[in-house]
Amino acid sequence: MNNKPCEWKVYFEGSFYDRRGTGRAGTEVKVKKDFSWNGHDWYVPALYVCGKGLVMDVCIKVEPEVISAYYEKWGLAEGRLETLSKEEQRLAWRENPLDVEFQLKLQINSRLQENWSGSGTNWVPERCLFGETENTEEAVEVVEYYGLDKTKGWAFHRFSIPWGTKTKPTLRTLSLLLEPRRVPVPGPKFVTPKVGESISFLHPIKGSTHTLTVHEFQRARFPSERLSEEGYEFPENYYQMIYTIQPDIPTKEYTVKDVCDNDTPKQKVSSSYSGASSIGIIGGGCGPTAVFIAEKGTTEMAQVACSAFRFEPAETVEWEMIFHRKPCENMQVQLIDG
Repeated sequence: MNNKPCEWKVYFEGSFYDRRGTGRAGTEVKVKKDFSWNGHDWYVPALYVCGKGLVMDVCIKVEPEVISAYYEKWGLAEGRLETLSKEEQRLAWRENPLDVEFQLKLQINSRLQENWSGSGTNWVPERCLFGETENTEEAVEVVEYYGLDKTKGWAFHRFSIPWGTKTKPTLRTLSLLLEPRRVPVPGPKFVTPKVGESISFLHPIKGSTHTLTVHEFQRARFPSERLSEEGYEFPENYYQMIYTIQPDIPTKEYTVKDVCDNDTPKQKVSSSYSGASSIGIIGGGCGPTAVFIAEKGTTEMAQVACSAFRFEPAETVEWEMIFHRKPCENMQVQLIDG
C-alpha cells in the first residue's frame, strides 16, 4: 500500500473525478481521525487548506459481507434490478450500503459553516465484484494514497467548504457536525377525502393518533412551455391538496405523496430529436410550502401536497404518508483542537 499515485493534488473546485483546478493546490493537513457513528466506522484522513476554503475527505467503512448480502438480495449480479417494479427499485437504491447519506456542517474556529459542495466514489473489495465490474481509477487512488484496507468496502466523500470570511483565517479549531439521513417508515394510504372531511391515522413511529382534514382540493396545470426539452411533450395536469393535521406534526418528519408516479414524457411524433434518452420531472410530493387558512375565527397553518403529473387528469388520487425516523443522534467530532 505504499505505491502512492505519482501526483496527488487537491483543489477547492476539484473533485475525485476532476483533479484540475485553478490557483494553487491545497496544503495537506494530516488528521487521521477514527470514530464510529450510525453503525459505521468513519475515518477522516486529511484536510486541504485552500485559498477559498477547506477540502475534507471522509472515508466510511462497509463490511464485505454487507455488500455481498445486498447484491444477493436484489440480484444485482444477475441483472434482476431492471425487472423490479419502480417501488422495489427505489427501495433497492435506498438500501445500498455504499450509499451513506448524511448532513454535514463544519465549525471552523467559532464560525459554523453549513454550505458546501461535494463529490463521492466507492471502493468495492475484490471478493464482492461480479462480471466485468471493477473499481474506478479514482477509488483505487484514494485507497492507495490513504493506505486503506482493500478487503473492506469504502464510501468516499470529498467536501469543499468555503471559509465564509473575506480572508483565509488561521485554522485553530475545527469540529465536524453530523446529522443522519432520516429513514423512511411507511404510513397510511388514503383516497382524497371530500373538502371539509377528515381521516384519522396512527403515527407509525410515535403511536399517537392524528386527524388530517382537507380544506381545498383542486385541479391545476403546469405550463409545459416552462419545460424546454426539445422534441418532447410533458404531462401538465395535477391536483393540489391543502390540508391540516391535528395534533400538528413537524413537516420534516413526514411526506404526503401520490402513490402513482408521474407520467413519462412522450417524444413528439413529428420530431426527429433523439438527444435525450431519459427525462424525469419533479412532482408528486409535499414540499415546504405552507399557507394560512382562517376558519371559525381561528387561523391555522396548512400544508400543500401535489399529485403526480399526468397527461389526462386522474379520476381519483390515492396518497401515501411516508414518515421519517431519525436512526441515531447527531454527533460532533473534534478534528483540530487548538
